[in-house]
Amino acid sequence: MSISKLTTNGVNGSKYNTVSADNYYMEPIATTLLTSTTGTITFSNIPQTYKHLQLRVFAQTNYSVGSDFLYFNINNDSATTYRHHQMFSNGSGITHSTATDTAGFYINRFGNTSTGYWGNCVVDIFDYTNANKTKTVRSFGGVDWNGSVEGAIYYMSGLYPQTSPITTIKISSDSSRVLSINSRFSLYGLKG
Repeated sequence: MSISKLTTNGVNGSKYNTVSADNYYMEPIATTLLTSTTGTITFSNIPQTYKHLQLRVFAQTNYSVGSDFLYFNINNDSATTYRHHQMFSNGSGITHSTATDTAGFYINRFGNTSTGYWGNCVVDIFDYTNANKTKTVRSFGGVDWNGSVEGAIYYMSGLYPQTSPITTIKISSDSSRVLSINSRFSLYGLKG
């Protein structure tokens, strides 16, 4: 049975009015669990019935040297108009960088098949249907390399300076490497 109403259990006052839970929840849209390696993951025909989207990723690539960035673009637009900012820490300090005029967003650093390490992140995509706003994203995640310099936590924010509603998200490795078997990509819609 799902929750249909939230109450305050007898607490009075306008601050504690009953609200409908139907307007404030997260719902799965699609999940891809890789059973073979692939270069890209695409979520297309994204329903336009939510306020925001959330993408959850648990992945690694076949990069053999170190950790690898995953990156995504919107509506198959690979024009170099994306902008992003990232901060990360590997335990020895905090580093930040910015990028403009890129063909997509970096969302996190991930492990590789040669070491067996994995990375994960949560990406929030705000107001994805609003045709009056440019699109913004936020990503938080990390990768653990058992104490090596490649392990780190990441925070990224990005701007896609277009107002078109988002209908497609394409995810790939930064350097055209392949995503590993058992990598998992889940897309959720957030009401609100």
